[in-house]
Amino acid sequence: MNERKGLDRCLNLSPTETLIERGFSVRALVHRQDERSEKLRSTGAEITIGDMLDLNHDNPPLVIDPFAGGGSIPLEALWLGCEAFASDLNPVACLILKVLLEDIPRHGVRLAANAAQLLSDMAITSMRFAPHRN
Repeated sequence: MNERKGLDRCLNLSPTETLIERGFSVRALVHRQDERSEKLRSTGAEITIGDMLDLNHDNPPLVIDPFAGGGSIPLEALWLGCEAFASDLNPVACLILKVLLEDIPRHGVRLAANAAQLLSDMAITSMRFAPHRN
């Protein structure tokens, strides 16, 4: 029965509360003082208000996302001028990351033209196999 109480308690705590309860210090960077920052502060987290890029204007931070999936976090980091490192356990996600974060920035215009041509060719080819409507 005690195990069930412990599980119920963990399920009712926020990740911040769980980390603090386990003895970890939690720091959060928020853009402005608002309801979200107050909620974090009430759990015991240390709150800093500001912009990550303003805090490190000479040396943009390295953003590391070990489970990046489709890559929205590292893509946003690159867009903001940060360096990004991303990976994932899923090989399909890794391929998406490689194309999104390496190939498109490196070969952007040429890659877009090739993709447009490929899509056009695929549409023409698929029309040959599509049933004709009268």
